[in-house]
Amino acid sequence: MKRTSTAWRRLLPEKASRYIQSIESIQPGDRVIICCRVSRDHQNKRKNLDDQEGNLREEMCRRGAKVIDVIHHVGSGWNPYWLLRPSYRAKKLGAKLVAESTNRFIRSAGFDRVLNWSAQARPSDLESLAWATEPVTLVTLLH
Repeated sequence: MKRTSTAWRRLLPEKASRYIQSIESIQPGDRVIICCRVSRDHQNKRKNLDDQEGNLREEMCRRGAKVIDVIHHVGSGWNPYWLLRPSYRAKKLGAKLVAESTNRFIRSAGFDRVLNWSAQARPSDLESLAWATEPVTLVTLLH
């Protein structure tokens, strides 16, 4: 069957992999800062941030990493500049930033939970993320 659209290309995983490592890069003794983000306050009230933190703490424990800080943020995913302070702290302490998935770090400005829920971070979004967090290593549980 011939594809009539090129929209499927935006779902290719290799773009984020240029900027973010998989959980497999976490080694025993690594220092990590857990980064949890939700877009809206009602998600926070439903304990979504706590759920993210719990999942990541459990995985870091399983891998022997040391959690040195946890960041909870309620705000848009298309602006990575909320990561400036955690990145500065991670650089200072030799830590990695860890999130559940790429969209907890950065999300496409074109994302809409109803109209465009599958929008992936664009190369320009990922470059902004890299700029805001450089030279800190970013890691996701769901790569």
